[in-house]
Amino acid sequence: MLSNHNIITPIADSENLFIVNPLSKSAHIISADEVKMLKHQLDPNGEFAQKGYLTDEAKEKRDFKLAYLNFMEKRETDEVQLFFVPNYSCNFACSYCYQEGYNPVQKVVTNEVVDAFFNYINIEFAGRRKYITVFGGEPLLPGNHQRSMITHLLDKANEAKLKH
Repeated sequence: MLSNHNIITPIADSENLFIVNPLSKSAHIISADEVKMLKHQLDPNGEFAQKGYLTDEAKEKRDFKLAYLNFMEKRETDEVQLFFVPNYSCNFACSYCYQEGYNPVQKVVTNEVVDAFFNYINIEFAGRRKYITVFGGEPLLPGNHQRSMITHLLDKANEAKLKH
């Protein structure tokens, strides 16, 4: 059968298509003729089956369950990405910005908020590998208070031996 996890999409300015199957971890550029063969489950060389684009329903269900269990196990031990958003203020006007509708808060985060953030992550993520992503409209806006807050955040991250 055709795998339920196949994603096939055209490639711009090409007659070829891109196929990806996240479950089998396969990705290839294929021709329109190969797509037709795949959809008709024709696999003369066994390549589609080998790549996971054609599969047996029971095998695909087993593979999916195993992948899910592996994901759940890794989730408990993998490195955690933590986001710190001081505000959504920004001095740019990027046409592609999806945050355009946010009302920027003019207040700057205090050191007490930064300290509370680190207290929380030190308790909730103790013993876990973690790193911080500073996010927002533009977290590196100019200004002494903003610079002081970012400096304090970096000092706390260094103190906690976190990547940033």
